[in-house]
Amino acid sequence: MSYRPNNGKPVKTTKHGTPDWLMERIRHFLGPEMLDPFPLDWSPETHPDGFDLDWSGQPVYLNPPYDHKTLARTFEKVVTEQAEFIALVPAKLDQPWFQDLPDYDVVGVAIRGRLKYLNARAGAQFPSVLLYGGFRCWAFMVSLQDLGRTFRVGGGL
Repeated sequence: MSYRPNNGKPVKTTKHGTPDWLMERIRHFLGPEMLDPFPLDWSPETHPDGFDLDWSGQPVYLNPPYDHKTLARTFEKVVTEQAEFIALVPAKLDQPWFQDLPDYDVVGVAIRGRLKYLNARAGAQFPSVLLYGGFRCWAFMVSLQDLGRTFRVGGGL
């Protein structure tokens, strides 16, 4: 997604707002008390740094900025805190942050088509995937299988 500031040049952003219809599905699965450490309206004046929050003990919804460094840091924290999570991320399966996903159960849904992010004029320029890590892998895949192909990432055979 890009926007055009006053100078008219396109500027790429790494933040992509979750569409309302998808956020509703995620809230239904994780529950209303889920933690969102990367809200779209984040600013240092209104929110703490999401990485400074405790992610253990409650479900976490992750839609971090899509730069490689932040994605890698996000999944490092998931592993460290063994958090139950759903993450909306670009389907860049060749990237180290994806290849290094945790060894405990992680499953995903490859979203069919290009997701139209909140306030975007058109669909994303890249495919998107929802990843889930935690103890309800089967329930996640069953409840969201209508969005696209489900798959298992970690946890062995």
